[in-house]
Amino acid sequence: MSTQTTDNQTEMHSDDESETQSETHSESKTEIYIRKCERYTVQRASEPLKIHVDNLRLCEPPYQGTTNQDLLEYLNENVFDNEEWYDINRGVYPNSEITGEDLYIETEYFDSREKGADEWMELGVPNTQWVKTGQFEILETNHY
Repeated sequence: MSTQTTDNQTEMHSDDESETQSETHSESKTEIYIRKCERYTVQRASEPLKIHVDNLRLCEPPYQGTTNQDLLEYLNENVFDNEEWYDINRGVYPNSEITGEDLYIETEYFDSREKGADEWMELGVPNTQWVKTGQFEILETNHY
């Protein structure tokens, strides 16, 4: 097997007939590319919003839980991204921000780019059908 590299492209030639893709060809030529990848994490949040639990108990449907887990489930199932809930309960719970519609993500509190990145290499070929991997068909990677 011989390898020749030019401008981010590696051509691999097989001298062994058993390694060829076709029995009629004694030598196989395949283009393969390498790329370096990196992943960062950025975490952002809105300003904290005080929850008035007693008011939620008067809403429709009423909050009946007793734990933080119960409260989060109630908010997820009934309130977040639910303008209709706010329209029904506006007189009891006048702060519309609770639906999340007006909670603006303004504060960045963690950015891994300040500490480094998760880096890896990938061998493969450009392929427009592989959209989840940046139009690159990955054949081998050292990312685990």
